[in-house]
Amino acid sequence: MSEELLKQILAEMTEMKVEQQKSNERLTQTNERLTKMESNLKQLNETTSRIENKQNLIYEQTGKLSEFHSEVTSRLTDIEGRLAFQTYKIAENELELFKLKRD
Repeated sequence: MSEELLKQILAEMTEMKVEQQKSNERLTQTNERLTKMESNLKQLNETTSRIENKQNLIYEQTGKLSEFHSEVTSRLTDIEGRLAFQTYKIAENELELFKLKRD
């Protein structure tokens, strides 16, 4: 009976060893997948960082363009007023010249 018991124990241990090898293989595969995921995550973080840098540049350039637009609009408004005044003065001077020539 003890020989039969030893055979059962040996069979069970052999089965456990096979299961442990399978578990080790799955663990190795899981570790490989985890390593790949970490690598992909690192690349994703680098890409995200580059996108954030580009976005910050776009914000800065947009701000500068907005300031430039405001400045140009202000200057054009000033030029428009000066041009209207010059047109008025020319017309007034032409009227005075006309009156002088007529008399």
